Amino acid sequence: MASRKLFNALLLFAICAELCRGAPALAAEKIPETSQAPVRFAGADGRPAYPADPDTNTLSVRCKTADGSTFESCAGAGGGGGAGTEYTEDAAPPANPIGRAISCRRRDALAGETDADGDWVTGNCTNKGELYVKHPDPIPASQSGAWNINNISGSIALPTGAATAANQSTGNASLTSIDGKITAVNTGAVTISSALPAGNNNIGDVDVASVPADPFGANADAAVAAGAAGSVQAKLRRISADVDAIKTAVETIDNIVSGSGANITQWGGTNVVNGGVGGSPGVGGDTAHDAVDAGNPVKIGAKAVSHGSNPTAVAAGDRTNIYANRHGIPFVIAGHPNIQTLEAEFTGNATDQALITVGGGTKIVVTKISWIASADHFSKASFRVGFGAANTPTTTGVVITGGGVYDGKHEVEGNGAGIIGIGGDGEDLRITIGSLSSGSVRFLVTYYTIES
Repeated sequence: MASRKLFNALLLFAICAELCRGAPALAAEKIPETSQAPVRFAGADGRPAYPADPDTNTLSVRCKTADGSTFESCAGAGGGGGAGTEYTEDAAPPANPIGRAISCRRRDALAGETDADGDWVTGNCTNKGELYVKHPDPIPASQSGAWNINNISGSIALPTGAATAANQSTGNASLTSIDGKITAVNTGAVTISSALPAGNNNIGDVDVASVPADPFGANADAAVAAGAAGSVQAKLRRISADVDAIKTAVETIDNIVSGSGANITQWGGTNVVNGGVGGSPGVGGDTAHDAVDAGNPVKIGAKAVSHGSNPTAVAAGDRTNIYANRHGIPFVIAGHPNIQTLEAEFTGNATDQALITVGGGTKIVVTKISWIASADHFSKASFRVGFGAANTPTTTGVVITGGGVYDGKHEVEGNGAGIIGIGGDGEDLRITIGSLSSGSVRFLVTYYTIES
């Protein structure tokens, strides 16, 4: 047993000595034990040589990870250099192939990147991952059907009759001419530059721009005076004016005869005529109520009524007759439709005391005033009544005055049918009475107010 081991050791020694004589010595590169890089040796011809894996007898290749921090195996199946599965050309693919994705570099604007023909260069693509591809040879444009052509440089020969800029300009000029003619037709401004063809031609309504000077005359000829010479146009205008006047007169007469209410500016030369009642024209004044007075007055009449009869009442605001006796003497009630009365009694003296008050823009009109002293009055008082803004007047504006008034005495001014005093604008009716030590004096005033 010992001799066999000795034999093997001598044989191994001899083999090693023979190998060392036939090849140069290899200088090993020492690397740290923690490194995962493969050990590299210098070969006889100076080229790098890598040791084989002692277990699989294959070349051991180590690659750095993506972040460069460590090494990992990058040997593919069968000793290839790719990490994915390799497939044979023209063979059926497997159901679920495994392989690395192909990436490219984004370039928004392409530019030259290599120095010499044959250099390696990375493929470029858009920001969407579309790979830039350029065909080295021209591609014949023989496509039929719909075309979608973008980004064409150079020139392309168009077929005969194609829509070029010159042809489009000619077409646009023709369309403009046609559009102008259509507009002229719509507005009635068509110019006939040649004679119409013979036969029956219906050209619709035609506006004649001009006619011969004689005998028709110009369109602007004014109407001639009755019986005067002139163009046909001037005479037609005269006839038209006369016909209008006759038409107006006939309509006026018809309204009067039929009683439909003629409304003529003047009838008989002076009186304004309005619609009458029962077929008769009604005559009204020539100036409206509350208008500035103008024109001639219109006489009025009254309706006779027998003494002892009572006129029929009408509603307030209705029109009514003026009544007179059978001799034509009108019945008139003097005064105002809204007569007011006031009684005031004084048992003592008073100075500038208001009996009736009004504001600005109004006046007091007195139609009657009376006074009477009581039977037990013995003091012979005196007084004044008149118009004043603050004081009882002593001269102008006095309505009634008295002195030496004693028991039972009385006095009356006016009867209510006329006016005995008119105050100024905003003046009150005031009284001043003195020397009244016993009994009383009563005053009775009949009046109305009116705008100043």
